[in-house]
Amino acid sequence: MQGVTAKHLQYDAKGDLKNGGITLYKVVGGKWTTLQSVGGK
Repeated sequence: MQGVTAKHLQYDAKGDLKNGGITLYKVVGGKWTTLQSVGGK
């Protein structure tokens, strides 16, 4: 997975991704644009 998602992946005790980021997108004029990225390292 290196280079696709992150260099190092870690999971918590519940199996959820640690330090995972979220990016919000919006379609404007038929093209995807980034609204905001939060979290992640």
